[in-house]
Amino acid sequence: MTADISLVGFDDIAIAHQVYPPLTTGKRPTSQMVRAAVNTMVAMIASIDPALQVITLSAVLVVRQSTRAQCDAIQKAEPEN
Repeated sequence: MTADISLVGFDDIAIAHQVYPPLTTGKRPTSQMVRAAVNTMVAMIASIDPALQVITLSAVLVVRQSTRAQCDAIQKAEPEN
């Protein structure tokens, strides 16, 4: 992969860090998503009228070497120890 191309995957699958170069990916908060879905389902089964709600969960960008230009910029921005 050249420095001119960045590649980003989704879902931070296990192989993402095993390929060359390691793949930058987005990582979903799966356990929080499941917990929210189960809580909503339990409320519906219990005949509790679930109010329309927006549930916001944060994803994480796992930066690896497939976004080389960005990695270089991040490293340059970090203070040296």
